Amino acid sequence: MRRRIAPLAILLGTAALRLWRLGFVPPGFQFDEAHNAIDAARIVNGARPLFLAENGGREALLSYLHAAVLSALGLDHPALALRLVSAWIGIVTVAVVIVAVGRWTGRRALGRSSGAVLAVLYWHVHFSRYGIRTIVAPLWAMLVVWAWWTAVRARPPLGTPSSSSALTLNVRMGRAGARRSQDWAAIACGVALAAAAWSHPTGRLLPLILIAHALWRAAATGGRSARRDARALAVAGATALVLFAPLGLHFLRYPVLFTAHPSDVGLAAVAAKHFDGSIWRAIAGQLQAVAGMFFVAGDPSTFHNLPGRPVFDPLLALAFVVGAGVALAALVGRGRLVRRWREHAVLGSLWLIVGLLPTMLSDRAPNFSRATAALPVVAVLAGVGVWLIGAGVARGFAMAAQGRSGMGRAGARRARGAGSVGVAGLWVPLALVIGGAVFTARDYFGAFVRDPQVYYSYDVEKLDALAALRARAVDASVYLAPLWATHATIEYLNDYAVGAAERSASADFMADVGDASYAGRIIDASGEAGGDGEGGGSGDGAAVPPHIGQLDARQTLVYPDDGRDVIVAMPAREAAKSDWAATVRGFLGDAPSTAEVLDDAQGQPLLSLLRVPAAAFGDLAPPTDAPLEPAVWTHVRFGGGAIDLLGFTAGAARPGEVMPLTVVWRSLEPTAGNLTVFVHLTGPDDVSWGQSDREPGQASYRTGDWRGGEVIIDQYRPTLSAEATGQVTLCLGWYDAATGVRLSTNDGQDQFCPRPIEVVGR
Repeated sequence: MRRRIAPLAILLGTAALRLWRLGFVPPGFQFDEAHNAIDAARIVNGARPLFLAENGGREALLSYLHAAVLSALGLDHPALALRLVSAWIGIVTVAVVIVAVGRWTGRRALGRSSGAVLAVLYWHVHFSRYGIRTIVAPLWAMLVVWAWWTAVRARPPLGTPSSSSALTLNVRMGRAGARRSQDWAAIACGVALAAAAWSHPTGRLLPLILIAHALWRAAATGGRSARRDARALAVAGATALVLFAPLGLHFLRYPVLFTAHPSDVGLAAVAAKHFDGSIWRAIAGQLQAVAGMFFVAGDPSTFHNLPGRPVFDPLLALAFVVGAGVALAALVGRGRLVRRWREHAVLGSLWLIVGLLPTMLSDRAPNFSRATAALPVVAVLAGVGVWLIGAGVARGFAMAAQGRSGMGRAGARRARGAGSVGVAGLWVPLALVIGGAVFTARDYFGAFVRDPQVYYSYDVEKLDALAALRARAVDASVYLAPLWATHATIEYLNDYAVGAAERSASADFMADVGDASYAGRIIDASGEAGGDGEGGGSGDGAAVPPHIGQLDARQTLVYPDDGRDVIVAMPAREAAKSDWAATVRGFLGDAPSTAEVLDDAQGQPLLSLLRVPAAAFGDLAPPTDAPLEPAVWTHVRFGGGAIDLLGFTAGAARPGEVMPLTVVWRSLEPTAGNLTVFVHLTGPDDVSWGQSDREPGQASYRTGDWRGGEVIIDQYRPTLSAEATGQVTLCLGWYDAATGVRLSTNDGQDQFCPRPIEVVGR
């Protein structure tokens, strides 16, 4: 009965730590999760990628799982959908560890203790609640090692007398069955290897474990295992190669995709950056950092950890030391019992080394995200300690009972399994695991969530910014600078899930933080500072929130011609660094504008806003009676009437100086692709005196994004040649940068050239 109840209890605890408040802790919608949500949404909409080139390059298998859950829950629940996938993968991994380690070691109790340790490890709990792909690495690593062990350790029934032909036939049939069993295990190993390579970069390293283990076995057995192991490697490798072939061919066609993300892993770069170019110092420093992550200082990033928290709490650290000591003894010790466990220790050590290799070679060590393939074997080492501590306590109680009662050794052995002795052997390891769970829950749901940096690491401030902008978009057209408009978190909620419930991002965050010092500084869904963040928003069933446009407003302004004001926004810190508001006002000239700075939930500058009243655009018809109307009216149409050149305002043409030119376009129909504007300044005989070619808004508001009826005010700054004299001809037009083909005007020309402009200063 205990064999059934214990795994069930472990899995219930695993689920509790991974599913409780999953949509709120961690807070926000972090940009890596948002990238994955974008990929999943594209798959839902029909895309079928082999590999995801964006965001450093990522394997696609997990994105298909994300897509399935996202499709079921709806695109408006991205964070919950992605985190549910991670949580269930984490739960399945614990279940697999319980079974696999029990089979691998022949000790079900050891499988249970290892699964229990993995269930409560902060490291695994965190990534089980975070919608990124590294959570799959422990699962595939465990399945690869388990299948490999089965493939190379299966034995036919030996020792049967061979004098009888019938018995000999049975032996042969037994051996054939064992070989088939080995082959099926090798095939399973190959499937897991391929799945790992389709899921995460660490999957490419897992074959090293098998190859190194096979070489060790060949040396340890004097070559007797070489034939069997070579067969297992061949079957596993062939299976993995066949399943990996589509992705492998894709990598052969685009080799940069294979190296893009792993290029972050490079000891030479680490040495150059942190160790004055010394490889040996870099190796020593990295080894020290990785070794220290277990007890001293873990990953310093809030993306991966409560900053600096080591892998183990004090209780499980003790168990890990015991387990590591036993493994070391099995590697170097002598004796029959040691030899029995030596191969387990060798395979586990190889697994640990390969699993930790990415973080040992990469910057910012220890990086928990890059070491997750080692998680199961780390849990096994601690699980061995938990198991042995329980057995040791039970033995100690039995010896004490023997001394008190005078019972013999046989009686002592019976006592270890019954009464208070058996209870002690059970409850002591249980206390270690429960203590680990308490430490993890305290640190994750308490200290981690209250860390002020988490607000920024998980892009809660981006959600606050989007909520504030959407609130202002009720009575104005709002455009955000590309720096944040193209940020995956905002991009997903703005373009893929425009109906997602907003309420208040920081209100959810503060509900967990519980820090009274934040009161009155929460940006609620009305866009105003203050309040408790409970009102407003676009909850379920509410109207779709307005879209926030993307625009670099330093040389471009978009007016939807709907009678509403226009608001342009820039992240406050970047705006201060570049004097953004002054630059935009310089472009606006005499047009009035109102500045505003919004603070985030922690009282730091969040957004810098400029509001331009609709009156500044006038009626967009001659005569010129508003600051942003053109000085010269034209109404020349390009591309069969898709784009209307309403007019332009040209500055003074001085040799050797910039000639500012503000052009006013109107979008009438959708355009095919993204087009480029050319501004040419020419002299007599068409000699070039200056040129400026670029997409509208410095490519921040490309023609593919234009909407019908919008007016785009775009400034160009070509430099007039110092040789210019007399008159300069200004020519405007459009072309497709991919083909070089120009758009024709309504009178059949490929450019528009108004009257020449006098060159002044000569």
